[in-house]
Amino acid sequence: MLSREEILAVYEAGPEAVVALVERLLREQSQLAQQVQTLAARVQELETRLNKDSHNSHKPPSSDGLAKLPRRRSRRQRSGKTSGGQAGHLGFTLQPVAAPNQIVTHAPSPVCPHCQTSLETAPRVIRERRQVFELPPLQPVVIEHQLLQVCCPQCQAVAAGQFPLDVTQPAQYGPGVKALAVYLHEYQQIPMERTQEFFSDVLHLPLSEGTLAHARETCAVRLEPVETAIKQGVAQSAVVNFDETGIRVEGRTHWLHVASTPALTYYALQAKRGQSAMNAIGILPDFKGTAVHDALQAYLAYGCRHGLCNAHLLRDLTAAAETTDQTWPKQIAELLLAIKAAVAQAATAGQAHLLRAISAPDRTGLASQPRAATQARPPGSAARRSAAQSAAPTEKSCRGCARFYARLWRPLRQ
Repeated sequence: MLSREEILAVYEAGPEAVVALVERLLREQSQLAQQVQTLAARVQELETRLNKDSHNSHKPPSSDGLAKLPRRRSRRQRSGKTSGGQAGHLGFTLQPVAAPNQIVTHAPSPVCPHCQTSLETAPRVIRERRQVFELPPLQPVVIEHQLLQVCCPQCQAVAAGQFPLDVTQPAQYGPGVKALAVYLHEYQQIPMERTQEFFSDVLHLPLSEGTLAHARETCAVRLEPVETAIKQGVAQSAVVNFDETGIRVEGRTHWLHVASTPALTYYALQAKRGQSAMNAIGILPDFKGTAVHDALQAYLAYGCRHGLCNAHLLRDLTAAAETTDQTWPKQIAELLLAIKAAVAQAATAGQAHLLRAISAPDRTGLASQPRAATQARPPGSAARRSAAQSAAPTEKSCRGCARFYARLWRPLRQ
């Protein structure tokens, strides 16, 4: 900072010295203003990144950590129905069977409690039945296979039987034990050590880690035709949902890719997340239907039809609403939920197309929302430029919403 004496010295040096000083100060001011703008944008970016969690981004709930998130209002609307089973709901009640496995009778005292007469010879009738469904004693059944041989009385040759192909050891576990172990470990997601504890504590079978690992490998080999059929069924479907999530494998980050329909789900583990992994999986390269996803750039490289996942869009819109002062994110979110409700209502009524389920006034209301969202910040306005600078982290999400709205608005106008 210049002192008073330095400023006076410049003044006494003449007009050119004053102009040079002012120009230098203006350059320094411009540089400082740019630094402030850059740092402000960086702070905004870091704050936005810090405020992201599973409710306003594509991050999974597991990434939220142990900190309790603030309570947020659910997007679900009250249905007006009472809690519990609704009218017409097919509930389940345990019903008695006609032929129980075991019958236990409970007779009264052999002497009449009123007159003390013996009841030994009196006829007995069933007054009431109650059935208890119980598990049998859980203990393994040991099946011994004996190989028999016979000596021919004519030529003295010895003929022997053969063991089943799956009986190869003097003592081994059968397919039922292995199937239950794989089911508990894989489908019920019980860790290997706890699966071993279950077999030891409940069934008294000391199942080793190696036996369980071998059972998994055997099951995987036998399910290869099923896996191939699921993959082919997904690839031939009209609409398929695609997603991927990080997973740790041997201390390294891999990616678990999923392709699913209402009836089929196909999982594939890959070391990469992007297009190289999707090509290796082999569904998207030749897929002819509609791929629904979160607008990851790798998905958009394929020539099939694309649809954006509404759950991801709602989180993107939540992030845009929290980081900008615009009203269009809330409007489009409400529009998405309205369309979802209209689709459900149309499906319940047996209608094939959404527009047939929306009345003319509703279509007029939908038509006003894109115009209002566009006019909220006219192109080139100072407010729009300021918002673009302060909300840079949400630019990608906003572009995805805009692309979705363009695709949505075109058929509505038609």
